[in-house]
Order: sequence, then structure tokens, then C-alpha cells
Amino acid sequence: MAGEADTQTLMRAVLAEAATCFGDVPGVEVVDEGDLVRSFAPGRPQPYMNGVARLDVTSGEALVARIGALEEPYRAAGLPTSWWADDTTRPADAETWFERAGLRLGGGEAVMALDLASMPGAALHAGDPATTEGVTVSEVETMADLDAWIGVMAGSYGWGDTERATLMRELYDPRTPHGSNGLRVQVLARLGGVAVGGASLFQTAGQGWVTNVGTMPVARGRGVGGAVTVATLRLALERGNKTAWLAASAMGEPVYRRLGFATVGHVSHWVGPATLP
Repeated sequence: MAGEADTQTLMRAVLAEAATCFGDVPGVEVVDEGDLVRSFAPGRPQPYMNGVARLDVTSGEALVARIGALEEPYRAAGLPTSWWADDTTRPADAETWFERAGLRLGGGEAVMALDLASMPGAALHAGDPATTEGVTVSEVETMADLDAWIGVMAGSYGWGDTERATLMRELYDPRTPHGSNGLRVQVLARLGGVAVGGASLFQTAGQGWVTNVGTMPVARGRGVGGAVTVATLRLALERGNKTAWLAASAMGEPVYRRLGFATVGHVSHWVGPATLP
């Protein structure tokens, strides 16, 4: 990786695009307002579709006022928001002011990065079937693949929200321009022909953003998570990405560290609408 300052600058750019990564989907608007960048997705009431990131506001009081004004159109449209705060966010105590504004903490994660040029060759082969007990990984190319992948996401993360499944079909439909332009690629792992794991690689700020890594409970401990993660890293290399990035839970952080990722920062997600009057 580059020097600390360069890494922080790149992290800021990567996270901003990760938070607003569906701007090419019809009906989704991404707006750069200078002091922040935001995504507005009418009719898609999921926080990750309506992200706000790259905050650069002068003071806590100004941030509260900014939140109150910016939340109005989202509230009117019935849309929850997701405000991202990372190590480069201004003001530095933004999370304190998020709470005062009535935003709810959705969670926090370690931001991890990997210099793909320095990735050990052995790690690139960590997901081969020979080392993962017959697990095979392929790109999602058909609607049948996508439905299997969505089923894996639901089983891995424990949700049964049909609206979320419908939205995923819309976002990643390989028959559409936005689902086949290479900006978001899904991979699916199978064990004995049964879908058991999945992941995604998004293109953000010219880098690879690894996300949606999941394994069905019945297949955990079989190397499936490592296999799908390595598959996304291979794709990142093929696309010429110099670095790969992801946001990891406390449980996932040591797993990704074994693949060569290093923790370079932290990000928290605050969910709106705010409760300001």
C-alpha cells in the first residue's frame, strides 16, 4: 500500500463510491454536493440504496443542520438513509452529532485493504477446489444463477424479506445494461452442485470492493468463504485493480488478514430518517 496519507485519501474515495454505488441503475440519482455525496433511490426503501458519505462539514452544529435539511426529501419519499462515517469524516466527532440528530447506529466495521501486486501466489490458489473439498466457484451469468445467489445471501444473513430479494434481482439482473456492465459482479460457490456461498466485487474509485461475502450455515467450516473471496480477488486482478478493499466485522477481520488484508481504518453506518423536528 501507499503511504498513510495516500491510503486515507484512497479509502475516502473508495468508501464514498461504495456508499453510492448504484448510480447507473435507472431511477437512482447520485449527487455530489461538495461537502458530501449521496444517493437517492425513490421506490427502493433500503438504507444501502440511499447512502450519504464523504462528509466534510465544519462543525457539529453545522452537521446537525445539514442532516435536518438533507433528510427532508428522503423522509417525504419514505426512504431510510445510511450515513457513513470513517476516519476521514469531518467533524471528527461526527458520530456524537449523528446521535444528537436522531440517527441510529446500524453497526461498525474495520476497513481493510490489500495490495494485489503483493498478494502471495499461494493465497490466489487458496480457493481452488483441491483445497476446499470440492467447492467450485463461478460468476453469476443467468437469472437461475442469480436466484441461487440471492438464496445464499438470504440463508447466510438470515433474512426472508421478499422485497429485498426482488430488489436484488433488479439490481443484479444480468439481462440489463446495469447488471452486465462489469461494475458489480457476483460469484457463486457450489458444493456437490448445491449453492452454498457467494460474494460480490464492485468497482469503486478504480479499485475492487469485495462485499456480500456469505456462506450457508450447513457449509461453514469448509473453506467456502475463502474460496469466494479469492475468486473476487482474481476478478479484481483481471480488471486491473491495484488494490482490493472490504469492510469486515470483528469475526471476519482475522479471516481476511490471513489472506493478506490489512486494517487501514474503520467505518460506521448510521440509519435515518433522523428524528429532528
